[in-house]
Amino acid sequence: MDQNIIYEGRGVTTGYEKGARRTVIHENLDFTLYSGELTCLLGCNGAGKSTLLRSLTASQPVLGGELLLMGKRLEEYTERERSKNIGIVLTERTQSGGLTVYELVALGRQPHTGFFGRLTRNDKELVAEAIEAVGMKKKTNCYVAELSDGERQKAMIAKALVQECPLIILDEPTAFLDVESRIEIMTLLRKVATEESKAVLLSTHDVEQAMTLGDRLWTMTTDRKMYCGVTEDLVLCDVMNRLFEHPTISFDQLRGCYQSIRKNEKAVSLHCAEPSLYYWAQNALERNGYDCVHTSDGQLLPTLSVESPDRIIWTKGKTAINFGSFAELITYLRTLTAH
Repeated sequence: MDQNIIYEGRGVTTGYEKGARRTVIHENLDFTLYSGELTCLLGCNGAGKSTLLRSLTASQPVLGGELLLMGKRLEEYTERERSKNIGIVLTERTQSGGLTVYELVALGRQPHTGFFGRLTRNDKELVAEAIEAVGMKKKTNCYVAELSDGERQKAMIAKALVQECPLIILDEPTAFLDVESRIEIMTLLRKVATEESKAVLLSTHDVEQAMTLGDRLWTMTTDRKMYCGVTEDLVLCDVMNRLFEHPTISFDQLRGCYQSIRKNEKAVSLHCAEPSLYYWAQNALERNGYDCVHTSDGQLLPTLSVESPDRIIWTKGKTAINFGSFAELITYLRTLTAH
């Protein structure tokens, strides 16, 4: 994989200045974006994600440090030069409902043709290729107003592609999308990064997809720090538990997700035929007040054996009860709680 450095931040301080008033969001941030990689920016609401993205795109100045785009200080670029190097996709709906998909995507060539410039044959080929790359070829002549939210996001990504920028920055591109569209958009962005050798940075609240598809994570924690690194390094160094500050929420490294911390007073020895059965049996038991252990260690604990979804055996002492589904098991557990 090509590891060219596209963007660097050195000692960056983000925030706002209004007159003599100075509001600092983050201080001394160091980060790097590489070509061929998808980087996901994570953080709770108000953590400063959008402020950082605005600073990276020169929509607002940094309060300190320096930003280097392709080895050159960001402020040394003209606005047109920046538009040739940074493609931006925002969550807000653009006032483009009266345009067709082709016309919207063609606007991405403006940095190269000028506002009133005509598209050359090469420009038209690039527009067609970008539309096909995001899977929107059949929607080429449809109006943007007719598109679903997911299709609109694809069209905006195609618009960024035809700018031929080495860097694409997206602010919550999967917000308000259904599960299928979120996965589709994230997979598309991963493909754009790897196959087009672009650096792609996006902010998202979809932690699961970010960890699955992101080459690197930037995590903005509640203590106003940002940790940057390869996804697996951050996960295994327990950085994910610093992302949110809530006493009843923790990150489960094994499952790769956040969950409520349950203080269960009962325990059961759980044995399953395969990992997927163990995962869902544990989920059902913990939700209904039981902690799961692999062995009873000599304690007189009940045992749950799950051989298949329709062969579930609850054993306590010399008594064994067979269930044909988790629904039956849960109903039984609730009768125990009632007593």
